[in-house]
Amino acid sequence: MKKIGIIGGMGPESTVMFYNEIIRIFQKKYGAKYDSDYPEMWICNLPIPDIVEGVTENETIKKMLSGTAKKLEVLGVNFIAVPCNTVNIFFDSVQGAVSIPVLNIIEESAKKANSSGCKKVGLLATETLIKSGLYEKYLEKYGIGIVIPNETERKEISRTIMNILNGKKEPYDRQKILKISKRFAEEGVECIILGCTDLPALVKEEDFGMKTLDTIKILAEASVNMAVR
Repeated sequence: MKKIGIIGGMGPESTVMFYNEIIRIFQKKYGAKYDSDYPEMWICNLPIPDIVEGVTENETIKKMLSGTAKKLEVLGVNFIAVPCNTVNIFFDSVQGAVSIPVLNIIEESAKKANSSGCKKVGLLATETLIKSGLYEKYLEKYGIGIVIPNETERKEISRTIMNILNGKKEPYDRQKILKISKRFAEEGVECIILGCTDLPALVKEEDFGMKTLDTIKILAEASVNMAVR
């Protein structure tokens, strides 16, 4: 079985959820029972500067991500997973720093949207990621349309994510997220992408009343598939 390297900490709680999801998949899909039934995993909890509301330290973040990827490669992992959508703006730098594969959470999510039959999705993500246009780039390959939050909604989502990172999971934040998804539905959206791995700590797939793609679960599934391949 292949060894998994995880660059986490963005945020810390989402890294825990990602790890737990990998364990859950091995139990449900492969009947894992003994410690030896699970893959070797190396997790690095990386305390990068804030990227939720904007990126002001690009070079610092690039160096931290690339340096961590190199450390994981030296430790002998066979591939790397990064359970954070927003840092995908630095994906090329991270992949370019190592000779082993780095899974792309946005690419995997676009594939899942396509295989799930989604024709038009609504994206819930950080302001930084929305401005990057990365989801549009990958969804366009499959002819999938996208609706993004307006300026006010982006600020509300960012504040909600910052609250989650602070350990606050408030009912009014949950209602804000669901209100945005209802506006998406009015624009013909048939699928929600939880494009920030912190959001599943506050809202669940069944809360939305439509098909919802949890990017933590998507990346975990891709990681397990690569580990057992």
